[in-house]
Amino acid sequence: DDLHGRRLWDAYPEAEGSEFSIGYRAALSENRTVTVRDYYPPFDAWIEARAYPTEHALVLALRDVSESEAVRRELLERKAEVEAQGALLDIARDAIVIRGLDGKIRYWNAAATRIYGWELDEVIGCNSRELIYPDVSQFDQALAATLRDGHWDGEVTQVTKSGSPIIADASW
Repeated sequence: DDLHGRRLWDAYPEAEGSEFSIGYRAALSENRTVTVRDYYPPFDAWIEARAYPTEHALVLALRDVSESEAVRRELLERKAEVEAQGALLDIARDAIVIRGLDGKIRYWNAAATRIYGWELDEVIGCNSRELIYPDVSQFDQALAATLRDGHWDGEVTQVTKSGSPIIADASW
């Protein structure tokens, strides 16, 4: 009720010149729906504003997206941390292969590519047991020991992309 009949900039002068006003003006001048998400200090909140032009007015819908923005920012921070950790793993000289209990490869560093010959995009999602173990019983025994003891170290025979056998000093 307090806003009815008032100009937007009279009610919210601090919004003038903000991303919200830029979106508002774009919706009016281009006659298209515009969505803007930005922090709005007077509300101490992240606001998503949608401006819908109609034949006789511009409809504004505002939504507090502070919680989802906090989650989005946390995910971006974690993604940056993971990318930084990945960069460190890629300069390691040892092959680092991360796989699930199902054997599917989830991560493959640059050293793994140098040692085995497969590129990352060739192995992600592949079963490491079937890909690099000519004797799958070695894989099965190492997995059983890892599950039983929480870790396993030993030598295993593996193969490269070219089919050449290698002996790997492995730690799981």
